[in-house]
Amino acid sequence: MVGSQRSGSNWLRTMLSEREDLAGPHPPHILRDFFPILDKFGDLEDESNLEILVDHVCTFVESNQVAWLDKHGRKVKFDRERILDVAISTIDILRTVHKDKDINQKYYLIAIFDEIYNINAIACDKRTWICKSMGNSQFHDMLLTYYGEERLRYIYLVRDCRDVALSFMRTPVGDCHYYAIITKWTNLQRHALHVLSVSEDLVHQASDVLTTLPAQWPPASGVEARIGCYIEARQINGAKKGTGAKQAAVLSYQFQNLTRGESFRKQQFQKWRSEMDDDDIHLIESVASEMMIRLGYEPHIVGVTKDALVFSDEQIANFKILNEEGIKKMHADLAVENPEDLKRRLIQKAVLEREAVMLSSKDEEKYNDLDEEDEDDENDKVKKMYPYKWPKGASKVGFLSVDQVTERLQVKEGMSFVAGMYDVQYSVAMQRGYYPSDLDKPCQDSFLEGSFDGIQWLCVFDGHGSTGHNCANYARDNLISSYEANALPCKKALGSALLDVNTSLHESKIDDTNSGTTALTVLIKDDKVGEAIRAKALTNDQTPHRKDELERIRKAGGLVMTSEQYDGDEPMHEKWVDGDSPPRIWSPDRKAGKFPGCAFTRSIGDSNGEDLGVTADAEFSEYTLSDGDIMILIGSDGIFEFISDIEAANIACLYDNPSEACRALVGESYKRWIKREERTDDITVITGFISKNFSS
Repeated sequence: MVGSQRSGSNWLRTMLSEREDLAGPHPPHILRDFFPILDKFGDLEDESNLEILVDHVCTFVESNQVAWLDKHGRKVKFDRERILDVAISTIDILRTVHKDKDINQKYYLIAIFDEIYNINAIACDKRTWICKSMGNSQFHDMLLTYYGEERLRYIYLVRDCRDVALSFMRTPVGDCHYYAIITKWTNLQRHALHVLSVSEDLVHQASDVLTTLPAQWPPASGVEARIGCYIEARQINGAKKGTGAKQAAVLSYQFQNLTRGESFRKQQFQKWRSEMDDDDIHLIESVASEMMIRLGYEPHIVGVTKDALVFSDEQIANFKILNEEGIKKMHADLAVENPEDLKRRLIQKAVLEREAVMLSSKDEEKYNDLDEEDEDDENDKVKKMYPYKWPKGASKVGFLSVDQVTERLQVKEGMSFVAGMYDVQYSVAMQRGYYPSDLDKPCQDSFLEGSFDGIQWLCVFDGHGSTGHNCANYARDNLISSYEANALPCKKALGSALLDVNTSLHESKIDDTNSGTTALTVLIKDDKVGEAIRAKALTNDQTPHRKDELERIRKAGGLVMTSEQYDGDEPMHEKWVDGDSPPRIWSPDRKAGKFPGCAFTRSIGDSNGEDLGVTADAEFSEYTLSDGDIMILIGSDGIFEFISDIEAANIACLYDNPSEACRALVGESYKRWIKREERTDDITVITGFISKNFSS
């Protein structure tokens, strides 16, 4: 990203970072700040000197004012040895490819810079990255040699220099005198225009990277790339809620505008007209009027009412003194108003002033978040194999702290009911899923438990799609009333109620076109247990893996294949294996789009799939409790994705009460999700312990 700061670059950076494939960390100015001091590291062909440079640059980035965080919110730590090896091998290759060019020692810094950004992108699970160090345009020729036209791209941001200057004077960053600010702005535009003149095809509009440019907007020409003129309000308002904006905004006044969004953007155009006096405008335009005209900005004073000022050496020297005094005052004010912000800035600045010696220890422990130690426990070792005191120890097995997991966890315990000759003590545990790219994603599981008209209900709903949480909650809130409205025997009433809920969901304000919920509904009346839809202990899941469900879907007109088979990336076959890409249900009308993509065959909602065989018509089984039965176990996919039915039962049997069993199952499921996928689904389980009621 090139141009100048205070041009909306941080806004754009946070918007770009919301893309699923692009990392845009807040930039330490690696090239700008290290090129001038490169000589102190000596001959970089000497690997020991290069190793020290790598260490200093890594420490500089690790000390950044806004910390670089991985997809799990942990600080990114850089592998010095890897970066050293990559830098050496890359420069060797570059010298082989460009024998006609002087690949001098400065290129080692670019190689270090590049690998640091690569490591961060990988840590954030992104495919590529952007650097918002706006002054990198001055290194274009070297960057073009290093990356080549195939890899190097620019976004050029331009903002009226008078608004830029006004913004700098009100923000605790950078220079503090208009002459210094505008001189720097003019030089940065000159470098950016050089890039545009020699490599025009490499310069892109911000909107080209954010989204497809709307048809009503004319394509950009020259340097007309003014942020705010064409970026949609929904993108700005979306970015203000993003992780990057929230992280930076709490650290410094400099970044607070990142969370203000579209309403703030509208106030930023030509603020100088009402908030800057004529003497300051005259000074600014005297320095920058030629560049302003070149960029399409009309001077207000120079060439209109007055000639440009010509500054003497003495005046320029005085401006420099005033700027230095202004910076000192800015730091003094910051020390009072936000001392932590000043401390972060000074720590990073100090890295640049250190001697050329190793700053970090090779034996330093890698980053971890082990915030608690196991306490001695008198329970037997087998019991301690599972986290029955969950969320104790959560930070040791995942990316969330104990407090963060506690906030996501809901446990309801101490309930009981009588089922004929049996007493059932039961508890429920539900934990919101962990999605690194969507930390605020709502829980799409829901549960229902209680006794209504002499019937005990134990239900788990597992939503899916963009409104899955609403669908699951709707089914929970309406199932019993729909059941009671059917004057039918228990089993038929339940089946009818599920269909009625499905119909009323279609008619509700919830968009269930491509969203819905599965439902495991257990009704206990006298001593019999009946189950409907999904994850039944006595039958198979309702997916296209089942031959009968596959045939039913095809008879209804649905296509069944994996997403890769649909796209033509995999040959057609029916040898689908659990754990691989699952077979899904698709419309045969490819012109209408690729939908619905259901990996299940029965659900409440999913109106787009009903004509293709996806149905809310329940499957049932009945079971009569006997003296050999010891528990009822009901769970969502969050439990059973990586734990089999028999293992789940064995885990639950280790504990004395259903609450411990629920916590152990949720915690163990969380551990396995994190190990396999570095994320977790929503996890819900109901555990009931059965005992004989000898008084009945």
